Amino acid sequence: MKTFIELIGATPLIQIEEFPSKIFAKLEGINPGGSIKDRTALAMIEAAEKQGTLKKGDTLIEVTSGNTGIAMAMIAAAKGYNLKVITTSNTAAGKVKIIEKFGGEVIFDDRLRQDIIPEIKEKIANGEKLVYLNQYENENNVIAHYEGTAKEIIEQMEEPIDFFVAGIGTGGTITGIAQRLKEK
Repeated sequence: MKTFIELIGATPLIQIEEFPSKIFAKLEGINPGGSIKDRTALAMIEAAEKQGTLKKGDTLIEVTSGNTGIAMAMIAAAKGYNLKVITTSNTAAGKVKIIEKFGGEVIFDDRLRQDIIPEIKEKIANGEKLVYLNQYENENNVIAHYEGTAKEIIEQMEEPIDFFVAGIGTGGTITGIAQRLKEK
């Protein structure tokens, strides 16, 4: 039997029949945490583990609008990490509840993330025991989609890809996928 972490990725690609053109959708919502951000969180956490910057019992901290927070809370709980999620007060209550159910501490802060991030880095520099993976600057955010999502799309498509459409948050998904699709 697989663990839920082993179920992250390998999502199906389906054709949407209702359109006259061939349109396909990658079903990232079936990841255990419900979004493509499961890939991002797992890649960042596993890279930090390999680098030795993240060890069992450590406290992760992340600024997120929700989906990365859910994914990190889920994975942190399974791997024995504490988690603090900084998000805005208008984050969906359902997302907050899920993060908390996984044991994550939710901190509401309505400042812009560019005002919060330097403060986190300063706390760490001053010795506060936090591990900040920083999805906005972490190369593993892009690598997760270059090595995972895009590779799967290419393997699942039997015909050439003319266009690719994705929502943009941190930019990791679109950057990683676009880079690999351009190479193909």
